[in-house]
Amino acid sequence: MIDTPSSPECDDKVISYTILKTLEECSKSSISRLNAKRLTPTRSQSINTLLSGGIYTQEITEIFGDDFEANAELLTHLIFENLEEDPLAEAIIITTNYSQNENRLLDVCREFYKRTKNSTRLDHYIANTLNRIHIVPCLSSNDLYHILSMIYEKKYKKDSVYHLSIVTIHIFSSLFDDSNPNYFKKHSRFLSFALRDLAIHMNCAIFVSNFQTQLSISNEAVFDPFLETDNAVFSKLSELWHSVVNTRIYLQSYTMGNLLMVRSKVVKGKMSGYPETTISLVKSSAD
Repeated sequence: MIDTPSSPECDDKVISYTILKTLEECSKSSISRLNAKRLTPTRSQSINTLLSGGIYTQEITEIFGDDFEANAELLTHLIFENLEEDPLAEAIIITTNYSQNENRLLDVCREFYKRTKNSTRLDHYIANTLNRIHIVPCLSSNDLYHILSMIYEKKYKKDSVYHLSIVTIHIFSSLFDDSNPNYFKKHSRFLSFALRDLAIHMNCAIFVSNFQTQLSISNEAVFDPFLETDNAVFSKLSELWHSVVNTRIYLQSYTMGNLLMVRSKVVKGKMSGYPETTISLVKSSAD
């Protein structure tokens, strides 16, 4: 029997071929993305311990705790560590309260390099690093979605030799109106997927900070990073957010001289046992 375009056998073969071809292309794309994934170890053994070896591209890490300034300091140091190890890398800081501004970055960057760099070329290292950091203010979830789209389409900068390596979002949860479940449901779902797509498409690491809630201390499958509630809408979003985040780290901070000491515990991650450690961060001289 000769198949004709109208015969069921022909339709089945076409459908089967299309499915197999699609699966083959998806497999090739997935393998290509996995091969492009990068690990950048930092000079801090404590940070490497928490992140299972260092900063991974294509992954999302959430840090949370009561001290939002300590969260911001850790995000800033992660950027400096990443750019120090990769001279062609650049970073984007999405700030919701503009605490991570140019003056603040300059102060912290100067203290960061004083520990390791030659003082005669200190300004050179600082300028080189700060030139590779883009600060973007963000006041709402709508702003954030637009910013992520701009980054995805590489419209945030002119053509250059640098590649995007790390994106940080400070106090991510403050962008949502948690008094309106429908608003929250719509925007947080889209942003969860947008963050995941951005991490993979741009082959970059994404770090977000959030405030602490009681639910965030535990390592439960149902996790709500934004609001403590039994509302079914938020419970579904908790499951979605939990699936998007690769690593979640809980922070407590205290000061020791000119150092900010951050007690850190992994509550979700690749490694079993959930490591705990203390990270020593330099404070700016302005503090």
